[in-house]
Amino acid sequence: MFDVSQLAKALDSYQADRLALYWDKATPKQLEFHRSQSPRRIIRAGNQTGKTLAGAAELMAMATGRHPYRETPRAPALIWAVIADLENHGPAVARKIREVEPAQEISPATRYDPARGYLTRGRRAIEFRNGSLIEFRSGKGEITALASASCDALWFDEPPKASHFGESIARVAVRRLPSGDRAPVWMTLTPIGRPCGWLRDLVEGVDGEPPAEHWDQTVITLTPEDCPHRSAESLSQQIASYLPSEVAQRTSGAWVGVTFERLFTGFNDSILFDDDELPDRQWGVGLTWDHGERSHSEVCLLFAYDEAAREVWVIDEHTSQGRTTTAQDAQATLSMLDRHGLSVAAVTRARGDVNSAGKNALISVNRLLEESIAEAVGLPSHAPPFRILGASKPPGSILWGSRVLNLAMLSGRLRVSPRCHSLIEGLRHWKGTKQSGDANLAHAIDSLRYGVADLLDSRARGATRIRVR
Repeated sequence: MFDVSQLAKALDSYQADRLALYWDKATPKQLEFHRSQSPRRIIRAGNQTGKTLAGAAELMAMATGRHPYRETPRAPALIWAVIADLENHGPAVARKIREVEPAQEISPATRYDPARGYLTRGRRAIEFRNGSLIEFRSGKGEITALASASCDALWFDEPPKASHFGESIARVAVRRLPSGDRAPVWMTLTPIGRPCGWLRDLVEGVDGEPPAEHWDQTVITLTPEDCPHRSAESLSQQIASYLPSEVAQRTSGAWVGVTFERLFTGFNDSILFDDDELPDRQWGVGLTWDHGERSHSEVCLLFAYDEAAREVWVIDEHTSQGRTTTAQDAQATLSMLDRHGLSVAAVTRARGDVNSAGKNALISVNRLLEESIAEAVGLPSHAPPFRILGASKPPGSILWGSRVLNLAMLSGRLRVSPRCHSLIEGLRHWKGTKQSGDANLAHAIDSLRYGVADLLDSRARGATRIRVR
């Protein structure tokens, strides 16, 4: 008699083996990468094309010895996964690995933490029942952490520093597969947000000269043909969110972007508003500063925001007319609030650049500005009416923030008052550099990024809001 319980158990086991499920649904481009027999392989692709998932599946196949197209290291194997920014992006990469995890082959000593990734006895690692071990390493941390070890396979998720790449590659140089072939190395990347010139030279050669060793390249573009798992509508929406200068890299995996005359294509006169157009609803009130060293470079913006709707209306600006003290900047801020019938009690959000910018070398400008505002309204300097939080400026924040602003203008969620002359000039003409005259245009843009980029980004949620009028 047929045992239904055994069938159910077999089905549960199959569904738990996400790696087996992956091979059934892999795209043609992913399979092209997996089928390559080159010891050095690279996926150069746009964002959200499945490149990281393919790299993760390759990682699991090498560790388990269950690769349908390639020879794998003999167990127990030591495999490294070098993440370009392990602290910030490690958990996201771990989530992709989780999607292709063969659960039944993972050691009980390994657990998955959504906030930190995979952990084995307190270390960032995955241990398998066959004795193999995947260790996660940083592509930008202390280079000594990559020394004094040998591994049997190596995956780079996004390009590390050139020095870290060389040190990591040296770890597989002496290892061989059972057949005697070289240990496998593969990389998945979108060439943006970090210097990639050295990698292009390594992979494609310099000035017509071939590279020292062959790298088999798979290029995946953000198109229905290369991404059959995505709808054409979702692809179009994603592409529309990118700045023109980064479209080639983020959609086609191009090594370099394209330079355009101006960065913000989303800006036009339709984003300008008259005072009576501001909807009568509950708004948060925000202030944001860029603290510059030179004349006309201290910029403060006053804005209303609705965090639930991810909407910002920039109401006014103050741009210094010369070198200023924090006391003068504080008075200018209070005057701007007063012009719109707002007191310091109305401010629910304040952000400022983190530099000292020649104002005072021993204390941040934000702290000095807090003290000056407190004293100007008759409060003790140690008890300001609001705190000015420092701007978040991780690597890539300028490009990310600019893209968020551009998308918000395109969707009508970022509006600007005509009285914001410096900001309008920047949005209309800034080319995305900090060189020459372009640098002068950047101050108001920087101030705006510091204050509202996270509000406008889709990941922002939940503000305390008050009624502006």
